[in-house]
Amino acid sequence: MIRKKAASIITAALVMATCLGVSYPSKVYAKGNTPRVIEKFNSSMKEQAQKATISEEKALQIVVAAVKDYFNYTVDTDEFSVSFDFSKSGYDGGYAWNLQLTKKEKGSRLNISANIDANTGEVFGIRKYEFKDDGNNSTGTYSKEKAQQKAQDFLNKFFADKAKDCQLLNNTLDIYNSDNYYYDFRRVENGVLCNDNYINIEVDDHTGDIVGFDISWDKNFKLPDTSKVISSDAALAAFKKNMNAELRYMAYNDKYNYNGDSNVQDTKLVYDIADVNGYSVDAKTGKFINVNNGTNTITVTKDLTKAEREAWIKKASTPVYHEKEISDEAAKKVIKKYINTLYGKGYTISNLSYSKGEDNSYFGTDSGIWRAEFYKKSGKSKDYNYFSISIDAKTETILNLSHYNNEDSKVKAKVSLDKAYKEAINLLAKYYPEKMKLIDTKQVYTTIKGDDTGNYYSFSFTRLINGIPYADNSIEVSIDKKDGSVSGFSQNWTKNLRHLPPENIKTKNDAIGIAFTKYTPVLTCSNVKGKYTLNYTLIDKQSGNYYHYIDANTGKFLDNNGYELPEISQDFLNKVKNSEYADALTDLAYMGIIDTSTFDMTKSITKIDFFKMLVNAKGYDTYALSNAAPTLKYKDVESGSASYKYLQLAVYYGFLDNSDGNFNESAPISREDMAVVFMKVLGYTDISNNNNIFKLNASDAASVDSSKLGAVTMADAFGILKESNNTIRPKDNATMVEAAVGIYSILNKIQG
Repeated sequence: MIRKKAASIITAALVMATCLGVSYPSKVYAKGNTPRVIEKFNSSMKEQAQKATISEEKALQIVVAAVKDYFNYTVDTDEFSVSFDFSKSGYDGGYAWNLQLTKKEKGSRLNISANIDANTGEVFGIRKYEFKDDGNNSTGTYSKEKAQQKAQDFLNKFFADKAKDCQLLNNTLDIYNSDNYYYDFRRVENGVLCNDNYINIEVDDHTGDIVGFDISWDKNFKLPDTSKVISSDAALAAFKKNMNAELRYMAYNDKYNYNGDSNVQDTKLVYDIADVNGYSVDAKTGKFINVNNGTNTITVTKDLTKAEREAWIKKASTPVYHEKEISDEAAKKVIKKYINTLYGKGYTISNLSYSKGEDNSYFGTDSGIWRAEFYKKSGKSKDYNYFSISIDAKTETILNLSHYNNEDSKVKAKVSLDKAYKEAINLLAKYYPEKMKLIDTKQVYTTIKGDDTGNYYSFSFTRLINGIPYADNSIEVSIDKKDGSVSGFSQNWTKNLRHLPPENIKTKNDAIGIAFTKYTPVLTCSNVKGKYTLNYTLIDKQSGNYYHYIDANTGKFLDNNGYELPEISQDFLNKVKNSEYADALTDLAYMGIIDTSTFDMTKSITKIDFFKMLVNAKGYDTYALSNAAPTLKYKDVESGSASYKYLQLAVYYGFLDNSDGNFNESAPISREDMAVVFMKVLGYTDISNNNNIFKLNASDAASVDSSKLGAVTMADAFGILKESNNTIRPKDNATMVEAAVGIYSILNKIQG
């Protein structure tokens, strides 16, 4: 099923733009309440807030005016709760007010987020989003091309002085993870893309309204000299020489071969080129750079030798297992024993509770989970150190252990990385003995040069399948930097995995070669420590998006859910560009609803392809297949086949009657039969069955089957079934275009 993000890309951008420093919440105002402090200011940040030219009240006034100006929406502050944060700004190195305005009503919530320069009052990010609790999870039908024009018009209106220097870099809708369109207008100087100078604009894909933007624009920008840069071919050679592709398993739900068990996780073998958006080549020296590693960092690798690993495995304790789940008293004793062993005596245990639900699959257990909190007063301080712990009710395994404290993170480390790593390794042998042969002990630890402060070292021991990392599962261990004690454990471990062996797959070099069919070097300018430098970076010129998974078997690019990206060929775009339905067909292609490889403007659509299109529009629900979809009565559809599963879902969704006899999947579907199905989708079957109340004005109305007259008349009235020359052509075979346009017209209803 097409999934929708709960949070916006632009919201994330607004947060990131102002969070180079720590953000310190100030006050929350709500209707009928006096202001209340929800968290104390850090003393230095409070001082900066008091020095700011723009006060909290002025910042709110600016936001209210901006919402009216940009979105034509009037904010009544008495109806909103308003929260203020004050933080360092990534926009210009100064400080910013970060405001959140929230209005809650029955069944809906309106959220406005904004970032304001604390000294100039300039708005450099704002977003307005309404959440409705109406169960509608539909993808909008506002076309990508129209949305792009809306974004361009917004840019020209509000940023006219900058629009002439902008190039649209990203103009696609991320169909699996997004509910809106996002347009990245990047600053261009003398043909060079300026990475840190941009205007991002978000457009609602239902209404076409602008719902957000953020801007980063250096008024003092000066492009470095480009006369002595290396060629793009030289940059490409450097990229090819240095690019890495890691073979790994990733979690994946195969919609065509769903295993039918929610406790079993399918996986897919992929090559991960995750650093592709962090790679660059110095445009003057040709030196390869991985920006993700940073220029001011130290990377240390820790691992066991073969002999050390064998000795370590021998140290493993014997796992505990009870046939029945332990009682609350027994659980309390087990937890107390863990506390005494790890931290010593003197801790108070509280809030012991039992649960059995969704967390079980995350932790990889079929048993219940006992949870508790424990705490101890910190010496003479009034503060308390709090911990929480979760254990398996049958194996007594620690599933999660967390430490919450308010200690200064700038305390200098007294425990070395080497000692912390060895302690983490020993803890694994003691508390997770059955998993020791199944994890990767290698750790790559990156720190900032000269900075060994921070509360703890964090280690992530990744699960291995056939010796290959499965990054979705791991055991996390945190070690306190001051005294070497345990700051935390966390086990994420899927109990039952389905996976294929690494046989007959693409090589690493194959994957790297495939990557360069999508990404190409582009000369860019980036701000590094306050100085602009010229680099070549890899960009997908077609979409501007970064996808870093390549299927190790097929060589196809995958999205973050493991699904193949729709391949929208230029041939398809050429086929539809002159059609009056070009926008609809292109959008359906990007949504993965129509198969562009077989789509033909002139051909009739088969019955199976029509219902596949409808099911794809609704969402191919693998869980419904296993739990709710009925056994088909059709005699000519092979059980377990892709067609069978599509038709199961069509019946489940109410698009198709589950009838005896043959389905005849390769047969065409008539226009009048298509109209009948559309009425099922719209929920108008009962009304349309009252055929005697309908009158169709088409010249060939008499040729409509009398039992389908209501459906055809309503489809005609809704514009779903198009007339031509006053004829409805009910007996004609529906074409691929007619089916696609009809589905597009009622897409919101299909997905609602």
